[in-house]
Order: sequence, then structure tokens, then C-alpha cells
Amino acid sequence: MEQGGAVGAKHLSGRSLCAGDAWGRALWVGREIWTSPTERIEGGAVARELNTFRHARLCALTEGKNAREALLAEGFGSADRALALVDQHIHALCDAVWVTDVESLVMTEHLSVRSAIHKVLVDAQRVAHLVRDPQPRRRARRLAGVGRCVLAGLDDRRAATALHSPGTGTVLLGGDDLILADLLPAGPVCPVAVVCGVGLLNESLLSWLRARDIPAVELESGVPAALQNGDWLRVTALEPGQAGRVGSDPGLADSLPV
Repeated sequence: MEQGGAVGAKHLSGRSLCAGDAWGRALWVGREIWTSPTERIEGGAVARELNTFRHARLCALTEGKNAREALLAEGFGSADRALALVDQHIHALCDAVWVTDVESLVMTEHLSVRSAIHKVLVDAQRVAHLVRDPQPRRRARRLAGVGRCVLAGLDDRRAATALHSPGTGTVLLGGDDLILADLLPAGPVCPVAVVCGVGLLNESLLSWLRARDIPAVELESGVPAALQNGDWLRVTALEPGQAGRVGSDPGLADSLPV
């Protein structure tokens, strides 16, 4: 692995998991910090806020179903695994427990939808850190994924066009196990490549990436922590098992508010 440049990763060499060539802005996944000022609403605005939540969740469900239809239409050879992941994501979006938790916070504590979603995610993360059972950690990750997708539906989607030039998108940086929700488009996040440590993409996720022609490179030493959200990266990956290369341009790097 070659290193250099102000961000500590002018050129990185690794192993290709999915072939392709893509250019975009870096975004760390799986490290969400669900903190924001608590927003409260007037009692008369509860119904409107609930409708806003339901609409945002419907947008996320529609994106998931569109992804499923695209897989079926392409007839990808290993689509069964990728389809199973999409179905799990759709199921998580419809999970009655987290939906009820969010709506209850809106109705009883008069929290805005955004604040209610953040509180549910923070509580799930807190439980995951307090116990050793891996199940709460998996639930927290699932909630983080679907929460990100739903929160994207609350944002002004017109702002997304300002984040990416034509032909570019988001290069996802993974330091922890990835889930499908990390790889789906959500608001301004338009994944075009994945760079991660060894073993963080299972076969089902690789099937999804290959079906969507999204290149992926794994780095034996992991992704350098010096890489920041907003760094411009080019990911070039040969056929799976062969060389993969990640190049950065510190001159184009800037921080994104994520």
C-alpha cells in the first residue's frame, strides 16, 4: 500500500471485490452521530408531523422497491442473495416496533419527526453499547440504516444535486460491517463505489454491488482514518481478486456536513 499526501492516502492499493471505475466524494458509513437540538412542535401540528413521517417512510419504501424491481429486470445471475437483502431492508422499514416508537414520541412528547427518529436511534445505540449480546448491535445498525433512508425523505431533495457533479457520486468508506441500507441511495447519498477493510462485505452484499456495477476495493490495513467526508476519491478496480486502487486529490477535498 502506498501512502502520501495531506490526507494520508494519496494512493492506496488493495484487492478488487467488484470491478469498475468511479469518481466521487468520500462518506464514512456506520459512524453516524445521532445528535441534534431537540425540536418540539405545537399540539395542533402533531397530525401534520405524523403525515410527514409516513410520507418520508413511503419514499424510502419506494426506493427499496425500485431497487428490487431493477434487480429482477436485470436478471442478474446471483440476484437471489441481493433480493433477500432488499426484502430484509423493506421489512425493517415496516417494522411496527420502531414505527410505533417514533409516532409515540411525536404524539406524547410533541417531538418533531427528526428529533423522534434521532431519539429512537440513540436509545438503540445506547442499549447496544451496554450489553454484550450482538443482537442489539445488529438492531442498532439496521435502525441506523433505515433511519438514514427515512431522514433523507425529510430533506429537500433539490439540495442533493449540489453535492455531486455529473458522472460522480458518493464513495462509501467502511470501517465496520456494512449493511444494505448503507449501499442504497438516500437523499444526497448516491453510492458509486465502496472502499472498506477486509471481510466487511459479505457475499450477499457483493452480489448487490455486482448487480449494480458498483466497484469495491478492500484494503488489508483498513481505510485510513485521515480520509474525511468530502475528500474526492477515484476508485479503480479490476476483476474480483485482482488489483484495486484508490486515489485521492487533497486539493479538491472539503468537508461535508453529514
